[in-house]
Amino acid sequence: MKKYRFSAQGFTLVELMVTISVMVILGMMAAPAMQAFLAKSSMQSLQADFSQTMQQARAEAVNRNTCVSVCQLKKTNSVAGCEFSESAAGNWHKGWVMFTNPSCKGLSSDDTALPSGASILRVREPGNPRYELSTASVVQLDLTFNSRGLLLSDGTTLWLMDAHSESGGVHRRRMVVSPQGRVLAQVLSEADVAAAAGRENQ
Repeated sequence: MKKYRFSAQGFTLVELMVTISVMVILGMMAAPAMQAFLAKSSMQSLQADFSQTMQQARAEAVNRNTCVSVCQLKKTNSVAGCEFSESAAGNWHKGWVMFTNPSCKGLSSDDTALPSGASILRVREPGNPRYELSTASVVQLDLTFNSRGLLLSDGTTLWLMDAHSESGGVHRRRMVVSPQGRVLAQVLSEADVAAAAGRENQ
């Protein structure tokens, strides 16, 4: 009767350790690129969402033949409302509210509720706090479009920054909202950020 020998096949401990080491090295090399991709994607998404909100608010104002406003979100007892404190306003990454504004008056720090007759059209919940979208200089409590689709103000400028980077990240950008509600975004170099900061401090 013949006897058959079976040999066990598999990885030795040394081979397994080498494989794991190679995988760890490759993962470490790919991590920065992946983080940069995620940061760019998240910032582009926030920019696109804000731009779409401006266009939607403009269209709603024209279609409804009334003023439509967008303000920074503040929830009280889980009820969506506006941030009326000037010291806390201007941080659009904390979310925003779009609502009809029959009075066509801008919000004031003395206000405590939405204007009379207002109807909420959309609520954008806060996103990742790492990516900040804030007003560049003068804080505006709201951006209001009239029935002709024009902002009651002259527009505004916002910064979109990565809070995990001292300089705002390589994908930082300036977003300028025109009186027509169009959002023009410009990716900024470190020199641009320094120059803009210098102008604001003058």
